[in-house]
Amino acid sequence: LSLIARTTSQKEAFRPPRALCRPTLATNVKGKPQQPRRPQATNSSAELSTKLALAAAAGSALALLMPSLPASADMEAGKSVFNQNCTACHMGGRNSVIADRTLDREAIEKYLKGGFTIEAIEYQVSNGKGAMPAWQDILDEDEIKDVAEYVYTTAKADGWPR
Repeated sequence: LSLIARTTSQKEAFRPPRALCRPTLATNVKGKPQQPRRPQATNSSAELSTKLALAAAAGSALALLMPSLPASADMEAGKSVFNQNCTACHMGGRNSVIADRTLDREAIEKYLKGGFTIEAIEYQVSNGKGAMPAWQDILDEDEIKDVAEYVYTTAKADGWPR
């Protein structure tokens, strides 16, 4: 017998199973068709307004508790300024001139006049001290703020590469 004789027709040979061709409804545990559910309203308008007001108050309270960042500080710009100008001496937060004067939080607290603050870092970058040159004639005010924010945030998070 030939292959064609064994099959009734080419059409039947490639027909997908019927279950794949027709849509079915979901069934419940007992096997009965289940209709799609409509969403149920869970909060009245007054409850929703109360919840929104509480969320807004909590957000405002949290904003008051968090330290504010300088409005013009830009972390990506600060990282770029750091990589272009500071890495000759401070690659990875280290110090290639005076080894113990790193950009780690503890070293900044110990050696920087004004301690571990963005303002103290800005002052150091602007005015220099000892072996560190002043950058105020090279970088503009925004670049100094940005790099100070970058150094502060990275040191605070212990984010310098090891």
